[in-house]
Amino acid sequence: MDCSRRWRLLAAACAALTASCSSAPTARTGPTADPSGSTATAERSPGSLVRPKLSTAGDHTCGLRRDGQVLCWGANGEGELGDGTTNDSASPVAVAQLPRAVDVSAGGIHTCAVDGAGTVWCWGSNTTGELGDGTTSASDVPVAVVGLPARATGVAAAEGATCAALADGTVWCWGDGAGGPVNPSLGNGTNGSSTVPVQALGIGDAVAIAGSWYHFCARRATGAVACWGGNGAGELGDGTTIDRDAPVAVVGLADAVDVSAGLNHTCAVRRGGEVVCWGNNQFGQLGDGTQVGSTVPEAASLLPPAFAIAAGNEDTCAALLDGTTRCVGWAGANGGQLGNGSAQSFSTAPVTPTLTVDVPPFPPFDVPLFGVDSIATNGYEGTSCAATLFGEAFCWGDDAEGEVGTGSTQPAPVLRPTRVNASF
Repeated sequence: MDCSRRWRLLAAACAALTASCSSAPTARTGPTADPSGSTATAERSPGSLVRPKLSTAGDHTCGLRRDGQVLCWGANGEGELGDGTTNDSASPVAVAQLPRAVDVSAGGIHTCAVDGAGTVWCWGSNTTGELGDGTTSASDVPVAVVGLPARATGVAAAEGATCAALADGTVWCWGDGAGGPVNPSLGNGTNGSSTVPVQALGIGDAVAIAGSWYHFCARRATGAVACWGGNGAGELGDGTTIDRDAPVAVVGLADAVDVSAGLNHTCAVRRGGEVVCWGNNQFGQLGDGTQVGSTVPEAASLLPPAFAIAAGNEDTCAALLDGTTRCVGWAGANGGQLGNGSAQSFSTAPVTPTLTVDVPPFPPFDVPLFGVDSIATNGYEGTSCAATLFGEAFCWGDDAEGEVGTGSTQPAPVLRPTRVNASF
């Protein structure tokens, strides 16, 4: 470790310790600095900066840098890294032929991004039309989604399907729309698939979109949330377990500033920082200390106030107002997903991802991952990541395909946040 790196870690450690021990104002005063919850805006000049974002899914990870460049790493069997090859990469590689982006989302084995002009680009697997180019041909470089009637402001890539929120407030989806417990619906009132975008019904004021394996959710300008797709565990939040092929309102939620869809649970951050979750709670991923699910939003009472939330397949991570993060739920059969150095398979109590700081001549010591600006988590035996205000990204969890991004693969899970080999 070089000297400057040591001092940066020591400074971050001191800042974390100071923040946890003082009554000074927290790193953020509330989750309202970015009311839309999206990194995307309608038009961005080529030189403007965007908020970094990380997205994890399946066995690959992608990140949006401040300059708008998109990097991806991990598995690449279907071209989901977008570098023009199908070669796996344990280090971040630049997505080829992609204009500067304002949003990125990694799906199961495909990835999508929104560029500064509002065009949606997708790459990777296309078995069910999830690339939205009117074909079912895979592509190892980005292809433009066809037929969107307005500029996109955000995109969510799920398992075999994709949805985008547009500048006119509508939501359009494409790919696998079989519906039910295995596939998401496209939200257009049918269970049909489509290789080109179709409009989700009844939404004209969407400002952000989230998606996972079986369902999608849109956050509306009012703070209300609407969801559609599989609902076997109550993940749509409408008080039932009935699958929906068109959006339904999440009960009692009117002030969301962020929303994230997991495998079969969903979480949101309310204005003021309270986290609420609903759906499956087998491993405590709803953050209330129990393993009892809910079909309507319930307070994640064990999670401190947050500004951003990431729901994974069976876990949840929150970026907190104090600059640290907490993760709860499934950690993988061999641990690692929660980032606290433990090999435990799950925890119903939130834990803090921590770094081990080694600054000789002092003995190594652990400090919370600090200065967190965005958070992402995914999957059964999956990977979690966080971008920091210091321009760095850290990942932890499953690394069998190189999805932690350190330049090498690890057969055993990475138990603590480890720096990605790229700046953000």
